[in-house]
Amino acid sequence: MKRKLLITGAAGTIGKVTYEGLKRGGKYVITAADLKRDDEAGIVKMDIHDAARLDELTRGVDTVLHFAWIKDEGDFLGKVLSGNVSGAYKLYEAAVQNGVRRLTGALYYTILHKYLNCSLLGTLFCS
Repeated sequence: MKRKLLITGAAGTIGKVTYEGLKRGGKYVITAADLKRDDEAGIVKMDIHDAARLDELTRGVDTVLHFAWIKDEGDFLGKVLSGNVSGAYKLYEAAVQNGVRRLTGALYYTILHKYLNCSLLGTLFCS
């Protein structure tokens, strides 16, 4: 039986490449999600703040690849923090409640590196 994956941010830079590569491989049942639905690309609509939708999308999923990310365009405390941290928390909470066994994403490096001035070289170093 094929594993079921949820890829968030599937229309973004990292998510799109990941989605297209895994889709070509044919080894997984993939739900690709982003802010806007794209029927041609096979992407469903997802709002990172919508707990009910996140619950629905994570049901029966084995792995979540979380690449959804709101770019920092000057409103860190209002828009970026809410979407990238609070939204990720809501996604992970839904995943845990629905028994998702694997979670990964690109969020952590960006937060650690850009906002906390940390680097990851085998060990976490923050200045």
